[in-house]
Amino acid sequence: MSDGDDEDGSRSYVWSLTCGLVICRVAPRSRTDRRHGLHLGEEWTSKYNIKPSSTPRNEWRAVMVIAANNENGVTARIEQLCEVAAGLRAAGRDRESLRVLQEAHKIDPGNVQVVEALERLSLADVESIATGSLLAACKDLSAKPGSSKAASSVLRMVTNAKYEAKEAEESLQILFQVANGHLAKDKAVLGIISTLAGQHAVATLLKAQATVSFQQLWNCGDAVVSSVVSTVTTPSTWATGNDRESAEKDVFQLLLARLLEPAQEAAEMAMRALAKLLTRRASDFGPFVDSSNFEIILSMLNVQLPAALRSQATLVTAKFLEISPDKGQRLLTEYVVNRARRPAIDDLVDAFSVAASIFPVLPATAAPLFLTPGFLDDLVGVTRKSNSARLGRAALELLSAACVDKACRESIAGKCTAWLQEIVDKNSDDKDARIVQGTMAALILCKIQAVPPEKGSSPIDLAKLAIYLRTIMSTTKDDTIIQTAVEGIAYASVRGRVKHTLAKDTVSMKKMIDILQSRTNQRGVLFGGLTTISNLTAFRTEESAEQQKLSQLRAYANQSKEEQKDRHNDDEEVNARCRIVIEIGTIPLLNTAVKQATPTVLSLVSNIAFSLANHPKHRGLLVQQGKHQEVPPSCVTNMN
Repeated sequence: MSDGDDEDGSRSYVWSLTCGLVICRVAPRSRTDRRHGLHLGEEWTSKYNIKPSSTPRNEWRAVMVIAANNENGVTARIEQLCEVAAGLRAAGRDRESLRVLQEAHKIDPGNVQVVEALERLSLADVESIATGSLLAACKDLSAKPGSSKAASSVLRMVTNAKYEAKEAEESLQILFQVANGHLAKDKAVLGIISTLAGQHAVATLLKAQATVSFQQLWNCGDAVVSSVVSTVTTPSTWATGNDRESAEKDVFQLLLARLLEPAQEAAEMAMRALAKLLTRRASDFGPFVDSSNFEIILSMLNVQLPAALRSQATLVTAKFLEISPDKGQRLLTEYVVNRARRPAIDDLVDAFSVAASIFPVLPATAAPLFLTPGFLDDLVGVTRKSNSARLGRAALELLSAACVDKACRESIAGKCTAWLQEIVDKNSDDKDARIVQGTMAALILCKIQAVPPEKGSSPIDLAKLAIYLRTIMSTTKDDTIIQTAVEGIAYASVRGRVKHTLAKDTVSMKKMIDILQSRTNQRGVLFGGLTTISNLTAFRTEESAEQQKLSQLRAYANQSKEEQKDRHNDDEEVNARCRIVIEIGTIPLLNTAVKQATPTVLSLVSNIAFSLANHPKHRGLLVQQGKHQEVPPSCVTNMN
């Protein structure tokens, strides 16, 4: 709801109120409308803390509308808040209940119902803490697990009561007897072990019966396991260093065992805990880097497993290699080479998956493995022969990851270009899951574009690949395929001809912007899309006289002609593309992207904004669309 003219010529204003919004209707519009509106609000200001809303026009968000001349609405709101506070207190959430009652008290400080509720809350806390104990509350919950009163009581005692390590230990033992999945039990255990007394209790339990105690703590959920890892890696919690090291070893082995369970949820939970364990105390785990432990971790890098699990497994693998570089690299090489030599598809998928996961974090370790004589030839040959979608995906992910290394990129360009082009052509009209391979192959071709083609081979048509990827992006709902396509377009759009081809099809450009706008919460997609827009709107960097002379000397030394400037990067064409980018509705995307507030995103948005504001005729359009209010301050100068 916004301020504006009503049918009878009167003027309406909206005022912010603690409990909602108030509509003030005043006389027909005149110069004194605003003054009259303020005057009308003064009666409510003194009693209900009303303030004129600073929200822009047409952007009101009304939670509740209360007529200015009807105080029954205030009473109803207070009753509603009191009901919410009572429900929160019954659930053991006393602090939240207190905040709700305080809100009601601000609305009407003299309300008897609110005052009595506040007194009852304070008195109940004092009495329960003074007369009860954490241990008694836990026993009550164990005896009556279905009682909401018992649940709220134990949660209140965990938060407010004072207890020593012995009582915390006994309380945990009693809570472990409650059935798994009980929400109050899990919250109570987490609350206890988050305290100093609870941490000492966990240390005692793990020292006495590591396997049993860990199983009981594991059943309480991810947050509890994470807290256990923190306890195990905190030296001050343990009486001796030997006790802590023994507990670390036990927890490490127990987490590895969890990775072997068939349930993926257990594997993800264990891998997160392992990553935290190694991150906090990496130096303590050198002796644990052996072939059996390493193989368990590497098996979690399979491309068929969830991305979250693979991400954590990559971190743990990197930590293993950091702890013991020589031994770790030897074990990694043995794992990949031995499985790559086996004919079974599952073994090959494992080998390619591991190599692909290692490249982004440790390219110096993975590159020699990839460049082993015959490895790439065998990869192409066996993948072609198998016709397996799983193996094809693993092989293509390895090639894509290997493009980060220059030598690997050159090797891929020399031995795989024709095969990759075949995959793109074969899957260009395919509508099933194998379209993933075509998209991935196109991405790899875009990545190796800087490598000159060998004599007798056809150059890569980047414009055609960009159109292919944009078409795939517009016709699929799969997030993985969309991210791959966006990344490929970003790589291809560094070339002037590709920029021209992409920009001239305004309908497809508009579709691409709409897709990006609907996926601004996906960082990979947003970054790739903004990179493409930045490439489309980037002006050629002017070279100084010294730089031009240096380029001529470099060309002379290489016995080649001086590189000709791409006409598609001339200022006239770039300005035309900037106009298109504005007209297809890119500004809302930039406004949303700025709110992501990551340095890379802000840098891209700044570059785009500078380019769009370069031409004087574009600046008015940007200001009209509110761009100057969203971009970083450094960009506003250029717009003005």
